[in-house]
Amino acid sequence: MGNIGIYSILRQRFSDTLETYLGYKHRKKLQSIILFGLVLHLSLIAVDQAAYHGFIPVEYGRGPDLPIWRARGDTILGGDLLYRDVRTETPPVVNLALMVPVAFGGSLLAFQIFFTLCNILVALVLYETIRRRDERLGSMVALMYLVNPFTLFHATFYTQDEPLIILFYLIPLALLVRGRFHQSAVALGIGIWAKMWPLLL
Repeated sequence: MGNIGIYSILRQRFSDTLETYLGYKHRKKLQSIILFGLVLHLSLIAVDQAAYHGFIPVEYGRGPDLPIWRARGDTILGGDLLYRDVRTETPPVVNLALMVPVAFGGSLLAFQIFFTLCNILVALVLYETIRRRDERLGSMVALMYLVNPFTLFHATFYTQDEPLIILFYLIPLALLVRGRFHQSAVALGIGIWAKMWPLLL
């Protein structure tokens, strides 16, 4: 009975908190999405920095991408050229974007924070796009994206560029839904030069 009582209390508190969030005005809801995304991601990054990659090497389970991104970013920042001066097998835009965390030191933490910001931007774009048809649905989708295990995993423990690629994929779609066809076409072209996934649009 005790466990059932605790479960009921937690469920009620969760429901009340969710309803409070859903009742927020637009600006406060945006702030809540940003804050929730930061707390969620930074908590996992703290665990990773404090323990996870202390026991499991950075290279294990994360692939060879971090040193490759650093090499390409350093090449661009040094005034040299992709493809000619460093081995490059991906389109140029994704490498230009990944130059940002490299410019801030290129550490694992720099990439984690960069991908965290990408995830939060994706959540905001989802909210702003869907709320035009359904405010409540847009609010829920933003939260659901942020708590998705794959969303969190790729920005923190696994540290891959999927959060950035999703952003490049989503922006032209969001502009298209809003009827901004020319801007959507430009964003689509940029997205294709990041990864080929936007071609599916």
